[in-house]
Amino acid sequence: MNSYVDLGRFIVAGHSNGGMNATDIIINRPSEIKGIIYMASYPNPGIFGFGAQNVSSYNGKVLLLNGDEDDTSAPIVGTTNAVALTAYQTRFSAVSCKSRVLFAGIGHGGFGDYSNPAQPVGTIGRNKATASIRHYIVSFLNSQFKYNQTSFNNFNSITLRPTSVSEFENTCSNVTSENEIELNNSNELTVFPVPAKNNITLNFNNVQTGKVLIYNSIGKLMFFGNTISNSEVKINTESFTSGIYIICFEGEDGSKLTQKFIIAN
Repeated sequence: MNSYVDLGRFIVAGHSNGGMNATDIIINRPSEIKGIIYMASYPNPGIFGFGAQNVSSYNGKVLLLNGDEDDTSAPIVGTTNAVALTAYQTRFSAVSCKSRVLFAGIGHGGFGDYSNPAQPVGTIGRNKATASIRHYIVSFLNSQFKYNQTSFNNFNSITLRPTSVSEFENTCSNVTSENEIELNNSNELTVFPVPAKNNITLNFNNVQTGKVLIYNSIGKLMFFGNTISNSEVKINTESFTSGIYIICFEGEDGSKLTQKFIIAN
């Protein structure tokens, strides 16, 4: 399963009340959840602040998607779109990468695959609503977590956006595997041989207990080692193509080490 699922990074998402459920997850497990996507939703602001979900310390990546034909609202709290805008502007104070998209012609029901006369899809229609929403979700995930340049262009460029976009705000930058992951070049973790071919050996300055993840240059997870407890670890890399790879070690004590290595076949 590790070949298809990146077990080192988790992103949660939710539509309507589901967004508040997703918010509970980032509050309870902030270091594990790398991003959150709100679809016609927002973190609960509470009533006059009482009962609000506190997201001020969360520092993952945030995407909020709304439609200008969404007329849903909560008593006292306000309309979905107004509360989502306030959340984008003021509530994620520790977040450096956040984006907001307002689509023209999409209603509350356009963000979910269901039929509810009280929550219409919107005048844009189901197919165009789905295509517009999918464009931003896929581009956001691939650019920010898979380091894909084309996806960032699709996400950020005015000329490549769907025509349904009415408003767009973004503080996220184009990232690569090297500036997304802060490399640790100290002697706490070394990798040899350099360059490597069929195997690599990780040498820790001290005995470490945790898990090892290896990503290729476009952010694809290539290896996941559940738990190690040793000062030296060997990993088979016969299936790796030539290129630059990033090793991430996550210790049980919360420590993190990263290092770069090269495969030359």
